[in-house]
Amino acid sequence: MAIGLSEACRLTGKPKSTIHRAMQAQRLPFTTGPGNTRLIEVDDLERLYPLLQPRNPAKEPSVAEPEETEPQKPVSGVSGAGRRALKTDDRAMIYRGCTVAQLSEIFGMRDVTVFKRIAGIEPSGIGHGGALIYRIIDVAPRLIQLRLSEDVIREHLATMRPQDLPQGLHKAYWDGAMARHRFAEKSGELWPTEDVLAGASLAFQTLRQGLLLLPDQLRSEADINETQHAATQRIVDELIEGLRERLITDFESGKHRRSSASNNSPIGSA
Repeated sequence: MAIGLSEACRLTGKPKSTIHRAMQAQRLPFTTGPGNTRLIEVDDLERLYPLLQPRNPAKEPSVAEPEETEPQKPVSGVSGAGRRALKTDDRAMIYRGCTVAQLSEIFGMRDVTVFKRIAGIEPSGIGHGGALIYRIIDVAPRLIQLRLSEDVIREHLATMRPQDLPQGLHKAYWDGAMARHRFAEKSGELWPTEDVLAGASLAFQTLRQGLLLLPDQLRSEADINETQHAATQRIVDELIEGLRERLITDFESGKHRRSSASNNSPIGSA
């Protein structure tokens, strides 16, 4: 069991300078922990100095207590007495990580279940006894057991884009989208593109023919002169060409917008 310098002094009654000299003289083995904290095994300490009180392994801390010179990081949302009340092992689990056994106790599941769920997550370090430790923030998403209802699932799926769906749901989504489109076509709520193009083309041809006849009709019915006739003809030609270009441009840009929207819009907006 590894302990910090302060705990070693408390157990032996020795001043810190004595413990330091023993470590520097390599008479007392130690390891370096977080924040360069020196960690001492109780067995090594007991071989060099007699302990003032009998050891009680059940009450010994599971991790080392940081030295007094090591500043403690604040815990988000906890201040004052609440922060000071955190035990040594609590701080170690928050700052360094937890072993699989500790994670099993925290999340209420068996060790083997924890092993399976955190597979692939990079350990944050090695704890006492050589056990791998993991940051709670890294493993919590896999270990928290959410109670998912159908409404919660539907609400979440509605905010996702089609390309963000799990691979197994892609076919189901697009099959459903096609079924909705076919129903909308049959009920008259959605027109096929070729029908829209045919209708727009017919309307444009009808308008074009009427505009082409306009200069001659004005000359015949309003008795306009040749200069006025030529000006009218020029205006009609420019108007027809402008309409043609506008139809082509709007169709191409609209096709691009529809394609982009189908891939980037949330599923719930479809």
